[in-house]
Amino acid sequence: MSLWQGVKGAQLELAAIPNPVQKLRRIASISKLFASEILGTIALAPFAARASALYRSLPALDSYNPSEAHPVYVIKDVNYSTAAPRNTVDLYVPEEAAATAHAGQQGRHSGNVPVMVFVHGGVWAAGEKWHYAPLANCLARLGILACVVSYTLYPDALVPQIVQEVSAALDWAVENVEQYGGDKQQVSLVGHSAGAQLCMMALLQRAKTIHEAKQTPQQNLLTTLPHQKNGSPAMPKQFVAVTGVYDIAKHYAYEKQRGVHELSTMKRAMGGFDGFAAMSPAIILGAALQRQHVANKQQSQHHRSQTVRYSTCITQQQRQQQECELPAGDFYNSFQLSGESIAHRIGTCLCMLS
Repeated sequence: MSLWQGVKGAQLELAAIPNPVQKLRRIASISKLFASEILGTIALAPFAARASALYRSLPALDSYNPSEAHPVYVIKDVNYSTAAPRNTVDLYVPEEAAATAHAGQQGRHSGNVPVMVFVHGGVWAAGEKWHYAPLANCLARLGILACVVSYTLYPDALVPQIVQEVSAALDWAVENVEQYGGDKQQVSLVGHSAGAQLCMMALLQRAKTIHEAKQTPQQNLLTTLPHQKNGSPAMPKQFVAVTGVYDIAKHYAYEKQRGVHELSTMKRAMGGFDGFAAMSPAIILGAALQRQHVANKQQSQHHRSQTVRYSTCITQQQRQQQECELPAGDFYNSFQLSGESIAHRIGTCLCMLS
C-alpha cells in the first residue's frame, strides 16, 4: 500500500514541475529510487515468508493443553475498539501465562507476566501485524505477553485519528491483559518509527488530560479517555521509542534533502504543513518547557511589574529557516517504503538486543 502511495506522491510532484528537462531528470531519479525499493523488497521475500509461516504455525490459545504445552500461544484479531476494522491486536502468550490466559477467557482473571504493547511503523501507511510475528514470538519466549497493535492506515485516516486509536489500544491493554496472564502494572509501550511518534503523541495527550484535571478538578475532563486508573488515564510503566520521528518539520527537511519528501506519505498523513507542529512531540514538549520556564521566572520575580521577555525565544520564521538549514547527514543508505522491510529491521534489531 505504501508503494502505491509513493507512486501517487511521485505523480503529484511531477505534475508540479513545468520544465520538461527538469521533469525528465526527476523521473530518472524517482525511477532509480523505486527500482532500488523493489529490489530491496524482493530481497526481503525470504524474511516475509518466514514471518508468515511462523504466524500461521503458532498454536492458538484455544488449543492449550497442560500435557502438551508449547512455548508460545497466539490469539489473533482481538478487537480493542469497534471504531474501525483495523482496530485489532494479536496477543502472543508465553507458556508460563498460558494456563492463566486459558482460565481468564473463562472469566477467571489473574496475571503476573510483564506486558509489551507494540505499535509498528511504516510511514503511517503500511504495516501488518503478521510482519512482527518474529519479534513478538521472540519476546514471548522470554516470558513477555506481547500485544501487536494494528491501526487505520493513511489514506483512510490522518495521524490525529491514528493517535486516538493507539490510545484506545493502550486503554484496552491495561483493562484486559490480566485475563491473558499479563500484569497491568507492568505494561510497557513500544513504538517503532512512525509508531514511536504515534505512541508519544498518545502519551502526551493523556498527560495533558491528567494535568488539566489537576488544574480544574471541578470539571470531569477525564471522561475523554475510556480507561481511568485511580482517577487518571492509565499510563504505561515505561515507554520505549525506537528510531521515532519527533519533529515533523525537521524530518521533512531531511526527506527533502534525500529527494523523497513527496514520495513519502508523511506530509500527507499529517494533513499537510499545517499539521506538522501539532503532531511533533519535540515541539509540544519544548513549548511546555518554555511555558514552565516563564511561569517559574515570573513566580521568582513577581515583585516586578514589567513583563519578562526572553531574547532566546525563536520566532516561527527563524525556526523554519533553521530547519531548512539543518544538515540531514547520511543516516540511512536506503529509503524503504514497504512494511515488510521495516518489520525485518525492527524484528532483527530487537531480538538481537534481547
